[in-house]
Parts: sequence; structure tokens; C-alpha cells
Amino acid sequence: KGWYYDSAYNSKVSFPLSVTRAMTLYAKWEEQITEITYTVSDGEITGIASAPEGELELVIPSEINGETITGLAFGAFANNKNIVKVTLPYTIKTIAGQSFRYCTALAEVNLPDTVVDIRPGAFEKCYALTSIDLPESLDNIAQNAFMESGLKSIKFPDTLKSVGEYAFGDCTSLA
Repeated sequence: KGWYYDSAYNSKVSFPLSVTRAMTLYAKWEEQITEITYTVSDGEITGIASAPEGELELVIPSEINGETITGLAFGAFANNKNIVKVTLPYTIKTIAGQSFRYCTALAEVNLPDTVVDIRPGAFEKCYALTSIDLPESLDNIAQNAFMESGLKSIKFPDTLKSVGEYAFGDCTSLA
């Protein structure tokens, strides 16, 4: 991005510029991304296609380009250090394995009352996640689901049928 002497944007202009004759300069600017777009495959969000810089608050839509969003792919948002908040749509029933693993800034997660399954490592190492409201629809929390997260307390719904090994392993702040 910036000002160039040629239309192919190869020769960049340095400022201050001394103008001694008529000249043409070419401007090249990057489009600023203002909204989050997602990559989707077979109704599952596989990741973020584009997003503005800085902290991200994801509000996952229930439909993208006419396709109903039914889930998150394995590792869909893993290792994203910019995500601070996530709100999932009512169309999602399962949080896939490692969906938010190592999202170290993730502090707030809003799960719909349709989620029945949180798969292995879904929120593993989400250090900023200190609390989460688990929906009454939840049947299963798989192994390592919240391992090494920042959870301080948790209330299990009456519908919960199974909790996997180390689901809350090394949650040192958990009371």
C-alpha cells in the first residue's frame, strides 16, 4: 500500500518528495476489512475467511449463503488469539473437537439450548474463559473439553449423562 511511480506498483515513492517536473503517481491501498466472514463446508464452519484486526466477537449466523449452519468443523477456530467472545446459533448441536483450542483470549461463550455434545478439547487451554453457562440440553462433555481452561466454577445441567476423562483436568482455578 502507498504511492508508486508506476502502475505495476513496483517503484515506491519516498516522502518527502521533491517535485521538479510534472509526474503521475499511482496509489495502492488495501481494503479495510470491517466484518467477519466464515468458510463453510457441508453446513459446518471450517474457519474465518476474513476479519478485522484486533479483538473479535463472533456471532455465528444460523445460515450463510442459504446454507444452514449445523456445526463447527474440528479445530475451526483453534489457535486464534483474537477471539474474545463467541455466540453460537440455535442450529448447532455439537461443539466439535478442538473448535476453540488455544483461543487464549476467549472470555465469553454463549451456547444455545440446542447443544447436546461438547467434543474432545473443544475449549482446551482457553485461559481467559473463567465461566460458562452450560445449556440444559447438554448430554455429554468429552475428555479434555475444558482442560487447562481458566474456569473458576461450573454448574452442570440435570440432563448431563457423561463427563469424559480430564474434561476439567488442570483447571487450577476451579473451586
